[in-house]
Amino acid sequence: MAAEPKKMVVEGWLAREVWQHMVQPQPGMKFQYVDTVSGGQLVVYVKEKLPEGEVLRLEGHELLLEGHSKRPGSTTPYTERQLVVETWSRVKDPSLDALAAALPKGWTLSLSPPTLTLQRDGEVWVLRENRVNAAPERPEARLARIKAKGTKTSCRLVFKIAQAWTGEERAKAAATNALLDAELAALDASAGVRVGAKGPLGPSGDAGTAWQKERSTLERKRVVLPDAQSAHFALFLLESEGLDGESASVEPSSAAQETFQVLERVRALK
Repeated sequence: MAAEPKKMVVEGWLAREVWQHMVQPQPGMKFQYVDTVSGGQLVVYVKEKLPEGEVLRLEGHELLLEGHSKRPGSTTPYTERQLVVETWSRVKDPSLDALAAALPKGWTLSLSPPTLTLQRDGEVWVLRENRVNAAPERPEARLARIKAKGTKTSCRLVFKIAQAWTGEERAKAAATNALLDAELAALDASAGVRVGAKGPLGPSGDAGTAWQKERSTLERKRVVLPDAQSAHFALFLLESEGLDGESASVEPSSAAQETFQVLERVRALK
């Protein structure tokens, strides 16, 4: 007696770019490609086409296909796991619903997987500049200078959405980064590094090249932690526009303050 197909539950959204896959048409069903919240892409078979631009929960049974390896010259069999969808639903995130309802007037939240965008209506002026130790200036002069030299744009925050992290994953990542910080500190101390206005100042010549190379290697090993986490997703900040800081000036300043407040609200999600 043949074993029953393995049940599967997958969350994701319709892929914008399709990878190479094997396909085995199913009677009365269409096939589509889904990017999963946990990473990777899956072929799914559905009776009716799935909607675009939404996070979906797909339930059904597993379909295993076996073929030749994708690597040229390899004779190793290649197995691909796919999903025959029986039911599906839209994923709801109460944290994001609450965030959208609490945004300042003129702000909107839009989820277009794999990104979440928060944007403010109206235009602002942004000037890229070094504001470290900048001299004070009158508000009228600041406004005129930023409009004359800056760029007209809008305030927005763009996040990549991914599968929510567990407490264990966060603790493991934090421990990894703590060890790397200790290694970086020891490396800098052994090289006689001084801290300047633009960051660490290492030795010159061959010693400096070797120090910088080793430092870069360690920094690449750092785990990028989510900037925020909602009820259902981990959120990683990809792009921000309209935030005042050491390298940018924004007018009107009230828009920059709003943008910072919205960012803090996102960081406070649970």
